[in-house]
Amino acid sequence: MIDFSALAQVLVVFLPAMVSPGPDFLAVSSIAVARGRAEGIKAGAGIASACAIHTGLCLLGLAAIFAANPHLALGVEFVGGLYLVWVGLHIWKASLASKGSPAAPSAPKAKKTYGSNSFLAAFVVGVSNPKALAFFSSIFVGALPKENSPGTMIAIEILLPLCAVTWFAFVSRVLTVPRLHRRFLDYQTLMDRVVGTILGGFGVKMVISSGIALSRFMFL
Repeated sequence: MIDFSALAQVLVVFLPAMVSPGPDFLAVSSIAVARGRAEGIKAGAGIASACAIHTGLCLLGLAAIFAANPHLALGVEFVGGLYLVWVGLHIWKASLASKGSPAAPSAPKAKKTYGSNSFLAAFVVGVSNPKALAFFSSIFVGALPKENSPGTMIAIEILLPLCAVTWFAFVSRVLTVPRLHRRFLDYQTLMDRVVGTILGGFGVKMVISSGIALSRFMFL
């Protein structure tokens, strides 16, 4: 059976973070501008494939570790909450420091930066992101129950990469239409601040809930 409440919590945090500019967004946007919409969609599929790997590793690894040591989950949740708060504050700081999101790199620069295979180039960017595993772990620890049903884990493994490939297909479409590109950039700073607020708020919730549980455990 699928835990739709837990699934919704994962999506509430994952979706805003996915749309926020980062290495994945930069790779797809650069390739889309340099090589066209179709290649941008291939790059988005590469990012989604990397997302599937990170998701599977975190779900399976966390499930095994926490089943053996339930109290460790509280500690990881506390640290993960602090990490999400830091990410949220960092996004806010970046949005205040800039007047708007930077445009995607020019076509010549993108061609030099990424290889000829758009899917593989984006996949390498996504799978080698050192912060990805920490981010996915933080989300899952805070949103999922300590014991997950197979149905919930399968649903997450399917939905997150599906959301990623859909979003980056949309990005590839927008960035290859000049009028839509300009409109997208107009709202990027606002989007960043919303993302920072959601991630930071979720992190605070994780810190408080796990902190209370840890204090009860320590003083019992």
